[in-house]
Amino acid sequence: MRRFAITAVNFGATDYADLIDWQAGYVTSPPVLRQFSSELLKMIQDDLPMDGWDFITFSSHTQEVELIVKLVTEASRK
Repeated sequence: MRRFAITAVNFGATDYADLIDWQAGYVTSPPVLRQFSSELLKMIQDDLPMDGWDFITFSSHTQEVELIVKLVTEASRK
């Protein structure tokens, strides 16, 4: 189980990545990436050609998301 911890926000940051101190705590990999080796992720990052691998496909915008956005929008107007 992943433990959630709230980190301090650096409001003086000039870059998005500097909003939190990445060295202050233990950062875990997202569960969807755990099945991939560090070497494979580095190859993906560097946009290198890879034979025989297939990344899991997830819908990024589903009807369920649309419904929740609608409900939250309606609730915020009350």
